[in-house]
Amino acid sequence: MCRNRAFWIFLFIFLPSFMAADGHGVNDGIQQAMRKIGEAMFYIENYYIDSASANVLADKAIDGIMASLDPHSVYIPASEVKEMNMAVSGSFDGIGIEFSIISDTLIVQNVISGGPAEKAGILAGDRIIKVDNKDIAGVGISIPDVHGFLRGERGTKVLLEIFRRNGFPSLVFNVTRDKIPLNSIDAWYEASPGILYMKLGRFSATSYAEFRDVFRDYGKDPDGLILDLRGNSGGLLYTALLIADQFLDAGQLILYTEGPAYPRKDEYARGLGIFRKKPLVIMVDENSASASEIVAGSVQDWDRGLVVGRRTFGKGLVQRVLDLYDGSQIRLTVARYHTPSGRVIQAPYLQGRHNEYFLNHYKRYSSGEFFGSADSVLQMPDSLEYHTLKKNRPVFGGGGIMPDIFVPMDTSGISGLYSSILRGGYAIDFVNAEFDKDRDSLSGRFCDFESFVSGFDSQAYFSRFISYLESNGVKIPEEISQQSKDKIILYIKALMAKNLFGLGSYFKVLNCRDEIYKRALDEMLIMQEREACESL
Repeated sequence: MCRNRAFWIFLFIFLPSFMAADGHGVNDGIQQAMRKIGEAMFYIENYYIDSASANVLADKAIDGIMASLDPHSVYIPASEVKEMNMAVSGSFDGIGIEFSIISDTLIVQNVISGGPAEKAGILAGDRIIKVDNKDIAGVGISIPDVHGFLRGERGTKVLLEIFRRNGFPSLVFNVTRDKIPLNSIDAWYEASPGILYMKLGRFSATSYAEFRDVFRDYGKDPDGLILDLRGNSGGLLYTALLIADQFLDAGQLILYTEGPAYPRKDEYARGLGIFRKKPLVIMVDENSASASEIVAGSVQDWDRGLVVGRRTFGKGLVQRVLDLYDGSQIRLTVARYHTPSGRVIQAPYLQGRHNEYFLNHYKRYSSGEFFGSADSVLQMPDSLEYHTLKKNRPVFGGGGIMPDIFVPMDTSGISGLYSSILRGGYAIDFVNAEFDKDRDSLSGRFCDFESFVSGFDSQAYFSRFISYLESNGVKIPEEISQQSKDKIILYIKALMAKNLFGLGSYFKVLNCRDEIYKRALDEMLIMQEREACESL
């Protein structure tokens, strides 16, 4: 008890002095607030009738403080720091699988090439039923549970018992964990002769190297690039700067940041990029945020390329990561991002009213913004009008990046049946079952993507899938609209392509019916033709 009392005395009496000595002055208001919190914690620790963990109370107190600030300032307990940082670090230690939890069962969706699971012989569609002799099927496991089971220090082993739908008994694999790369480029392929398509899922520590590797693996200089940033919620600022730098000339401003305690800082392109001259189209949507908006905004402001899709999320706040003594962190907003023309990327918000801020996404949907014509979307006040830096075109601030070409959301075919299929994971499970029964035959029949596209029997697979749904108790409407049927078939086809040829083929199938992608490709071909005429 004396030891705890001494700690709280230190907290509210001596800690302000240490902070001041560190070069950060503490004003009277902060000292009084810290003293008040320290006194309250001291009294709880020493006089409260029930037991109360001081660390838990401190976590809740800091959570409450951060919740009263902007929507992106957060507290991260020490236990969650590693998990939060993993997505941007570019790797983790584990067994190397992508998975889903369907009907309370852990199902392997994809095996990462070269990883421990592939080397051990684990296949897509396998059901992991035991980990280190502990049952995990039918016990209500969660995604964090799976990470806890399968991730760990490289060199350590994990014993997996697997059920494979081929009539054999369960299989046991002893897998040695290793470093697993987290690729940030989800897919790339040649969309049209000379036109490279690239989907960047996040801005991680490895994104720049992956970007350059795509150009190397493509084997020639592309005539145009379609960069897909839809659904990309951001990541590392310096990675966004490196990617934007690939498109801009030396000395062109990429962005600037500014905040009360942070004087304006400008970030410029170096002019060493590998794709600075040829046609460029960037695809965005309402889920593109932060680093995605930095890249799209800089390209748009310099008239370097076209931005196609829908208005982006509007996350333009600069966070500084500050470490606390126990390994926890606070990510504190210290400045705002501005595009080269001066636009503020951040959408408006009120401090402490986070629910309203995040519900703004749904308000935009319900108001019809996602479906309106370009004219109805760009009803912006003159005060938010800016101009591009070369062609003096009007662009708008006020939150997010407005695309140059608006493409409305396509909800045709999204019926109750289709939504049930997605939520229940039925299509994924059906495709896994098809490969369990017939993997060798499917792989032999479809030796490449082209043979798969031409030989895929849409009607036969749709009929089998409907039978599968009925056997699983899914109510099928008497009539299924042709649009819903087409959408269901396309999703099954994409999942089968992924099983056969990887994630790139999955996007290749889905993109062929995607309106933003089709418009981006059309605009790219127009830009190519214009460039060819100008060179004559």
